[in-house]
Amino acid sequence: MNQIQKTIDYDLFHIIDFNREVGKNAINSLRKDMKNNKNLCIDYPIIVDDDMNILEGQTRYFACKEEGRTVYYKISDRLTIDDVPKANSFQKKWTMKDYLHAYISLFNDGQKKYTAYKIFSDYMESIPKLSPSTAMIILCGSRQTATMDKFQNGELTIHDLVNLEWSDKFATDLRDFSTYNDRQIIPSHYWHRNFVVAFFTLYTHKRYDHKQMQDKIGTVSRMLVKCPSTEMYIELLEEFYNWKVSSPRRIRFT
Repeated sequence: MNQIQKTIDYDLFHIIDFNREVGKNAINSLRKDMKNNKNLCIDYPIIVDDDMNILEGQTRYFACKEEGRTVYYKISDRLTIDDVPKANSFQKKWTMKDYLHAYISLFNDGQKKYTAYKIFSDYMESIPKLSPSTAMIILCGSRQTATMDKFQNGELTIHDLVNLEWSDKFATDLRDFSTYNDRQIIPSHYWHRNFVVAFFTLYTHKRYDHKQMQDKIGTVSRMLVKCPSTEMYIELLEEFYNWKVSSPRRIRFT
């Protein structure tokens, strides 16, 4: 592999037709970073062959081109066009778990500005099989793009979290569904995103009374079957909640 070179002559490079398509969102994400003076192409130059075919780094190339930034590249003396699929298979988009692990590591190294991530992680451990995306809905009140951007950029703070006492109570009340068919069994779907979000929808409704739900769980919990969507879980939970309640007193949660 040769030394890193740089250029602003974008026409030097060639796009390989059979390479995977470059997503516009991925390009825009890199462009956003570049606007914040972060040109990742400097530390992660694109890889080309002797004919200037881009073997790896098309997204970075397009982002640099659209932003008018310098393209940093290396000419590989080992990779060829045939190696493109393998080279790109090494890349893997970071998941929420990846980001959480990274910022927890920084917190454990003494960087207290990542305290919110520690709280986030501890909360996930309190609810078996809770995914990061579902935890975000509970802890932050939503999973909006702005919140996700903060999470990924390491900018999440305790001020972005809802009342932690409330979140802990929600987790406790969610565990009430662990009583199933008069046995202490926790079906896995009770912790899946669709179910948790459905319960969250009822739980945050101003007329929801968890004591009323508790009274019904022991009677109808055996009817709580796995559903393919949040909407169907809401309908099912609503049916439980209104079990043997006269029509005028029934509550609709959607």
